[in-house]
Amino acid sequence: MRLVGGSGGEGEVAEGNEIYGIVDWAGPWISVERWWDEAGGSREARFQFQADDTRAWLFILRENTWLAEATYD
Repeated sequence: MRLVGGSGGEGEVAEGNEIYGIVDWAGPWISVERWWDEAGGSREARFQFQADDTRAWLFILRENTWLAEATYD
């Protein structure tokens, strides 16, 4: 599963060969872990995206990389 840009600038979620348009989203929810530890700390943002088929995904943006964390149907 991956987050991709659509042809008109809108976002899409690709799962296998299927592509779903994003019709709504929520977030970001920012998380800062181990903020006191410069070498081991991390900052990430969570977003929830709803697809045009009512499915939803929770994605994390960590170090400029989108990661799928959960799927809701």
